[in-house]
Amino acid sequence: MVSQEGSPQNTHPEGLTTTQEALADSLFEVGAIKFGAFRLRLHERNPDAPLSPYYVDLRVLPLYPVVMKQAARAYAQVALSAEHYDVVLGISEAGNPLATAFSLETGTPQIYLRKEEKIGHGIPGNFMTPINPGETVLLLDDLVTQADSKLDAIRTLESSGLIVRDVAVLVDREQGGAKQLADAGYRLHAATPFSKLLDYYHRVGKIDEAKYKEAKDYMTANS
Repeated sequence: MVSQEGSPQNTHPEGLTTTQEALADSLFEVGAIKFGAFRLRLHERNPDAPLSPYYVDLRVLPLYPVVMKQAARAYAQVALSAEHYDVVLGISEAGNPLATAFSLETGTPQIYLRKEEKIGHGIPGNFMTPINPGETVLLLDDLVTQADSKLDAIRTLESSGLIVRDVAVLVDREQGGAKQLADAGYRLHAATPFSKLLDYYHRVGKIDEAKYKEAKDYMTANS
């Protein structure tokens, strides 16, 4: 039988590769995926929205170098389905260390986008590193809920003469971000949809039936 990594004969119950399953375990163990009641960025626009029964906090990963290496390998897997790219750029701020891990794993040059344009001193402009207009950028972030921050970054990159076709994330919360990107002409590549993580955690006993049902109901209502 062909190996589990990316194989059409994959028999894993949730369809995870060995890399994805190892990462799923690590994310749970380091508290990068939490269950409870959480406010999200969307509550800034819609404060009456129901609280999320789960929270994906990938900002903790730099505290765990082994997990960062696992994340880099997962990104490298999904990037295989992207079109050709010349450089990688992480969306500030959570995406920056993850893009660095990916860069070191794959040998891809990394460029940095400032949160605010620098004017009048040092190296002016939107970028902390030199760029070459005409190059294609793989845009990388920790996760996607909705795609507003990705589209903002893409507009800045394209206004600077760079090309963007693909966006890579570790986790897709499956709340419309992929469709937003697709409607704008960009492709999302996620190491795993959150629904697969949820099914896996439930099957192996990391979360109980009540938490599982609450999270599934929330996903159905907010997909």
